[in-house]
Amino acid sequence: MSRSESFIRVSSRDPRYFEYDDGTPYIPVGLNLCFPRREGSQSEVLAFMERWLRQLAANGGNFFRVWCSHPFFEVEHERSGVYDADKARRLHAVVKMAREQGLRVKLCLEHFRHLEEDPPRFPGAATFGKPLYRQDGTVTDMTTFFTQPNSRAQFKRKIAWFAEQFRHEPTIFGWELWNEINTVQGEGWLNWTQDMLHELREQFPNHLAMQSLGSFDRDSMRAHYQAVGALEDNQVMQVHRYLDQGAPLAICHGSMAELAADAVRELRAITPQKPVLLAEVGAVEPNHAAPSHLYADDAHGMLLHDLIFAPFFSGAAGCGQSWHWDFYVDDQDLWHHFSRFFEVIQQIDPTGQQFMPFIEQKHPIMVYGLRGNDVTLLWCRDIENTWQTELVEHHMPIQRRDITLAVDAARSASLYDPWTHEHTQVSIQAGHVVIPSLTRSLCLIISHSK
Repeated sequence: MSRSESFIRVSSRDPRYFEYDDGTPYIPVGLNLCFPRREGSQSEVLAFMERWLRQLAANGGNFFRVWCSHPFFEVEHERSGVYDADKARRLHAVVKMAREQGLRVKLCLEHFRHLEEDPPRFPGAATFGKPLYRQDGTVTDMTTFFTQPNSRAQFKRKIAWFAEQFRHEPTIFGWELWNEINTVQGEGWLNWTQDMLHELREQFPNHLAMQSLGSFDRDSMRAHYQAVGALEDNQVMQVHRYLDQGAPLAICHGSMAELAADAVRELRAITPQKPVLLAEVGAVEPNHAAPSHLYADDAHGMLLHDLIFAPFFSGAAGCGQSWHWDFYVDDQDLWHHFSRFFEVIQQIDPTGQQFMPFIEQKHPIMVYGLRGNDVTLLWCRDIENTWQTELVEHHMPIQRRDITLAVDAARSASLYDPWTHEHTQVSIQAGHVVIPSLTRSLCLIISHSK
């Protein structure tokens, strides 16, 4: 069986990671490409998608996410239970593009939060109202949507319809029930989630099933994540978190690396034996009013670099998955950052290493590490280089020199600089290595085997 014909599953050797169904490790490298923000004809929009997917694949990517419920893809837009074959062909076209590029796609079924008309908050933003169900008399509010037996039965028919379309497609990584379901204006979403995750598992036996919750930006969110984490049919623990000066949690105001790493640590504490993904991460104006103004000054992509690397080196099953794929990643042409992450992990088998994440500070460097059976991976980050210093105060990062790190039981070590794309062998002296130069960050790959 070729790799393109293999489905992705939770690893049989280490349930914190993924693998192809032949046992080969799979580390998701990618981002959200959920919908087209810029309007155009069907062919123009699909051309946008194809260009993004080519850029991603050319830079070591293997994963992206799409919202099936965005108007461009939404098959159920005339009335409840009526599915548009023309819209379905758009999804098939994207899946075909992904297959041709060797990518896997996570498909999110729904995202609406209420049944009212809802203009976008800013140009290109998603809308969160779905008046269709109220207009055709299916439900009266979100509580009845989640709790009414007829409404549940109809959603299961919708899942079955998608299963007829895509059940046998290995290009699909998995199915996400709802984007940030706890943000809906109604009750009953947790019981509904339990019911529908089971339905996903039944209808898509070869695909992963998962749910998503709103940004982990306040202490009260912990209970929601614990509740979803306890659901047996939720196979992947996903967390969303943003750099947001309006968030109640102080950690969301500071370092992108640490807010991303902390989100992963929170979920690993809740479900230590499930794979964790930082499935949405980025920077926003206070309280998600708009994409962050910081993006305009981040031509080097220091925010993107941090959100990609920090989650994996904190125990996530893949890189952090950026939001703002167009306003930021594409507009600033930052696709190469995925290739720099891929350069580090391409020969790594996390399912065989049994990695244990750890964090150490050797001022001014923070070391995020994964200690494995044969290999230890370190991502070393200058904590005095921040988005405040570089993007607000416009101070370029300092070049640090001669940083000494302890590397117990190391046989060999090499440095990889993701900013220059250079590999360097380093010597080990009395259980220590000396990093001759570091600007912003670099990676240290330590081998324990002969």
